[in-house]
Amino acid sequence: MRRGRHLAFGGGMLAFPGGRVDGSDRSWRGAGDAFGSRRHADQAFRVAALRELFEEAGLLLARDAGRAGALPERAVLRRAAHCRRPLHQRELSFRACLRRLGLRLDTQALVPFSHWVTPAIAPKRFDTRFYLARAPRGQEASADAVESFDLAWRTPVDILDAWRRGADALMFPTRLNLMKLAESPCVRTALVRARRSPLPRIEPRLAGDGTPRLLIPASAGYGVTEAGPGDLHRIEAEALLAFAAARAAG
Repeated sequence: MRRGRHLAFGGGMLAFPGGRVDGSDRSWRGAGDAFGSRRHADQAFRVAALRELFEEAGLLLARDAGRAGALPERAVLRRAAHCRRPLHQRELSFRACLRRLGLRLDTQALVPFSHWVTPAIAPKRFDTRFYLARAPRGQEASADAVESFDLAWRTPVDILDAWRRGADALMFPTRLNLMKLAESPCVRTALVRARRSPLPRIEPRLAGDGTPRLLIPASAGYGVTEAGPGDLHRIEAEALLAFAAARAAG
């Protein structure tokens, strides 16, 4: 999806649906409110990812609370669509929405894909988890026209080609995740590979006495281990140069 140009962070850039973990996401109890009985160590991240996916893209990964975990019926999904705006405006909690619909969140549908942390030298830091999931059957994605615009299904190869032509802007982690996704010919293969792959915590390091560079470990599995200002979006490049200047002034 394309982030709204009015947004302070990444405005106008292509990105996956997502956002920050709210307090309500952290308080999610797990087994009583989610499909299945397993509570994951990254439960708050999973809840936030599914909530943001629903708010921004209209896709709801949930199961019927009373029909042995069946997929939601079409009538329920039509009612769910009316929850998106109240959720955005914080007039309705995600848990209350699901209970009203008789659904339980399907946190097990998410497969961890990567874990990125902003460099320690950055004044504002993010701890970000990326997940893969198969699109829910019988649902159509739609932009919310608040944070997400121009939402469309596109292949990783197509997006990367557009980035190389300068037609689309991508953040460095987004681009590398697309490169890794492009190695899989289909959804099934991508999910299988993600389940079998290690999940290192990727925290780029700043290096270089002349032109600054960001370094990431080869064990991250991207086939890329460094990036200079020319490899980054303008916002990231400016931040990299500012970080380097601050370190030099030290």
